Amino acid sequence: MISLSGLNTRMGLQLVDATRDRQLEQIRNSAQDKRAIAAFEARIGNVETVDQLMEDRELYVFVMKPSISRTRSSARP
Repeated sequence: MISLSGLNTRMGLQLVDATRDRQLEQIRNSAQDKRAIAAFEARIGNVETVDQLMEDRELYVFVMKPSISRTRSSARP
């Protein structure tokens, strides 16, 4: 991730827009993220109720992350 410290709002937004795809790709390729996606994909099929989701903290945390989590999971082949 790129630090936006010291930049004015307009410049910061331009920088984020210009580097968005590269930053998302770095997130998708991180080992931690790949493990979280693999764990999600392996276990989500067994979840049938909200209570079951809430009991599995790792799945719950993954699902509740900002939308980038859902983007990462759906981006896998």
